[in-house]
Amino acid sequence: MSTWPLAVNQAIVKGVFGRILNRDDIVYILKKKFSVQQKNLTNLTPTELMSVLARKLVQNDYCTVKEVVKNVNEDITVLKEIAFS
Repeated sequence: MSTWPLAVNQAIVKGVFGRILNRDDIVYILKKKFSVQQKNLTNLTPTELMSVLARKLVQNDYCTVKEVVKNVNEDITVLKEIAFS
C-alpha cells in the first residue's frame, strides 16, 4: 500500500464519518477505537494523523480503495460508517 495524497485521505475520513475531522477528534478516535498510544501520535502533523486514520479505516474494513485512485468519488467505497459528534 503506497502513500495516498491528502485528497484521498480526506475522502476516506469524510466518507466514513460524514465530515472532515479536526486534529483532536482524529487523536481521540485513534486512541479509543484503534488503540493507538498517545506517544505514537504526539509529534505527528494533522496531515500525518489523517493519513494514519485513513489507513486504519481501510485496514479494518470500513472502506476499500482501488489500487490507483483517479477519482476519489468512484475509487473509494465506504463499507461501514461511524457516527461521531
